[in-house]
Amino acid sequence: MEMALVDNMASVLVDTLAIEQAEMNLAVNAQDAMLQDGSRLKEIARVSLYEAYAATHSRETP
Repeated sequence: MEMALVDNMASVLVDTLAIEQAEMNLAVNAQDAMLQDGSRLKEIARVSLYEAYAATHSRETP
């Protein structure tokens, strides 16, 4: 697995067990979906959610 991280990451409080479980699920699902010698890239970046995006995605808030 490759990782791509940005330099200006903020610290956040998370449930580490939930994150680990989500990562494991993603890894297993990706492995099942890949043909032969595929690879997985995890990219982590800061994003801004604007009101137009949030209006069409009801679970998100700007």
